[in-house]
Amino acid sequence: MKRKKVIMAAASLPMLAVLWFVAVDRSWFVHDCPDCGYESDVTQYRVFTFPVHESIREFHSDIQKVATDLGVPCKHLNTKSWHKHRWWGLCFCRSPCINGTYRLSFGNSSYNQSDSNKVAMLAANEPAIATEFSRRVLEQHDFTFMREVLDKAGVRVSYPDDPVSR
Repeated sequence: MKRKKVIMAAASLPMLAVLWFVAVDRSWFVHDCPDCGYESDVTQYRVFTFPVHESIREFHSDIQKVATDLGVPCKHLNTKSWHKHRWWGLCFCRSPCINGTYRLSFGNSSYNQSDSNKVAMLAANEPAIATEFSRRVLEQHDFTFMREVLDKAGVRVSYPDDPVSR
């Protein structure tokens, strides 16, 4: 009787290992908004694709910050999402496993609270600028207009690589 139980336990170990690798994974999803430049990384630990733990890292662009300060925040309607990594059984990166460099230069902005206050003051003094900003920058991707708005507000934001002119 004991021998039968030992054999059953030994036979079930490979099945449990297969079940672990099929059922448990760690996934990394990337969300990008082409309208305002907002990006986020979502990391999930999942069991049978249901998240049991999730962490989110957000990266706010200057376009998004200025739009919010003007009172016309981006709704991220055109957000593109993709699955960057999936670690099966928390061990093997497979299907998908998109490697390479990604988002190396984010966060080099000098846009601060003082600049935010100046842009909000501009929005209060010229209410029409918010609608025009939303139309030209967020919808039509005329990023040179953002520079005009910042100049009009008296904000000088410096970038190592100017994302406004992208």
